[in-house]
Amino acid sequence: MKSIIIAYILWLFGGVCGWHHAYLNRTTTAVAYFFSLGGLGVYFLDIFFIPAYVREANAIQNIEYLQKMSVHQAHNRTPALGFRSFIQQLTSGLAMSYLMSCLVPKGSPDVLIWALEAVGTALGVYYGTFGSVSKNTKASLPKILVAAMLVKLVFV
Repeated sequence: MKSIIIAYILWLFGGVCGWHHAYLNRTTTAVAYFFSLGGLGVYFLDIFFIPAYVREANAIQNIEYLQKMSVHQAHNRTPALGFRSFIQQLTSGLAMSYLMSCLVPKGSPDVLIWALEAVGTALGVYYGTFGSVSKNTKASLPKILVAAMLVKLVFV
């Protein structure tokens, strides 16, 4: 983002040479100012136009950024896992694990409890964001299930 303050400072010290126009990516005007010594003194009028020039430069920069991101998204269909998705997966995985452990009758073998908790965790993570996790991640349910079983082994 271009700054109005920097543009004014460049105008003050290098307006005759077109420094402020170069900073705002107005290269044609900057070159014209450089070779005509500020448009033969017209550069003083830029004091009124610098805010508009900065808004224009920032708008162009935003459009270029959005175009760059849309190209990036077209090539990379899978978005990165965000913090919100992570928290949803974590909480739903823990909740489903707890629910599955409540379904096991008392006195059942530990292996059954471990397996059902792992299945509950995997289902909670997979469907934790109301089905959107499976679309946003490349992991399939079997991979998530294996990961849940390994985590249950470590944290038992």
